[in-house]
Amino acid sequence: MFLSFIQEAMENLFTHKARNITTGLGVSWGLFILILLLGGGEGLYNGIQNIFSGYAQNTVWVYGGETSKVYKGKVEGERIDFDPIFLDNVQKKFKEIDQIALDIKYQGHLRTTYYRNEVQSVLKGVNNAFFELKKVPLKNGRHFNLLDLKEHRNVCIIGQHQQEVLFHKESALEKTIYIDNIPFTIVGELENNHLFSQSENRSIFIPLDSYHHHFEKNETYSSFGFVLNEKTNEFIKKKFKPFLSESLGFDPKDNSAIYLLEAKEQKKSFDSLFNYINGFLWSVGICLLLSGMISISNMMVMGIKERTKELGIRKALGATPKELLIMIITESTILTFISGAFGILLGVFSIELINYLLRTLEDKMFIEQLEINILVIFTAFILLIFSGIIAGLIPAKKAMNLTVVYALNEEN
Repeated sequence: MFLSFIQEAMENLFTHKARNITTGLGVSWGLFILILLLGGGEGLYNGIQNIFSGYAQNTVWVYGGETSKVYKGKVEGERIDFDPIFLDNVQKKFKEIDQIALDIKYQGHLRTTYYRNEVQSVLKGVNNAFFELKKVPLKNGRHFNLLDLKEHRNVCIIGQHQQEVLFHKESALEKTIYIDNIPFTIVGELENNHLFSQSENRSIFIPLDSYHHHFEKNETYSSFGFVLNEKTNEFIKKKFKPFLSESLGFDPKDNSAIYLLEAKEQKKSFDSLFNYINGFLWSVGICLLLSGMISISNMMVMGIKERTKELGIRKALGATPKELLIMIITESTILTFISGAFGILLGVFSIELINYLLRTLEDKMFIEQLEINILVIFTAFILLIFSGIIAGLIPAKKAMNLTVVYALNEEN
């Protein structure tokens, strides 16, 4: 008997194909947009997560600024820098700090050559801890090691743009380039599919000692980073900030003198923000689905009005109110099911297409792989079917309450 209800419901739906298709497309579009919004949200989240994965856990970066208040001999507008003595005191004073990373950028571009090929490069000197704190991936080769530093080797790591201009499609490893006429051997090539390495596309990294020996003698730094132990609790606020103020002589309330970037806290803030964004995306998707369900309900009400005489004849021939209820709800459920399935297929296809396009792009900005949460889709689909049943209840109850006399006398 149930199969007969399905067969009859399908026949009734095909009777008004144009109207049912347009109504069903509203539901399909709502589910499609919901899948696309959630997938895009996950892609954005994965992209930002990829950014934070470039930092070691519990990483803190300290950037020197300019004083904005007069304090203990410091005048307004004085630059805050960090020298080796200060950095050595930091590591000796705080057991919470495991290692300190340093990098310094040459002001301007330097001429870099390999035989007749030439390119302008951004030169950066870094210590060995730099690559421990910033997880800059390599396509080929290695990072600097202790022997490079101990023996003051002239070695370097180059960005993809430098590699392509100087060597084209050849490997750059173990080849010698000249930076401002000083020879350096390439030991590593940066991977270009990571946000950090993309930002260093035109950079050349050399060991810090080599940088100071060949290019700039002044050993003062505008920034440094360090890794905290796992068990530290409010170390930055209670210990480190007061120490910076006292050691460097700036007002503790001067927010322009020092800027601190805590990767862990930044990630927490982003996670909180993303929860709000995700809630907003869900709200938009649900509203679109509801509009589709309202369309189905309206269509079913209109269908009942058009079929009033038919329903009266069915009652006269012995159809019970329960049978009419099941018939109307079956039509509504089938329409919702087909529309929802089409919306899911369209959404999944679109997500896979976008992922394919993302894989072909070199610059992905902040979007990584879009994800399809099967559990979320299944839950949304079940709720959609349930909503389809609800959408059919109102017109079904109207059909149940029709009297035979009224139905036979009703003019369409």
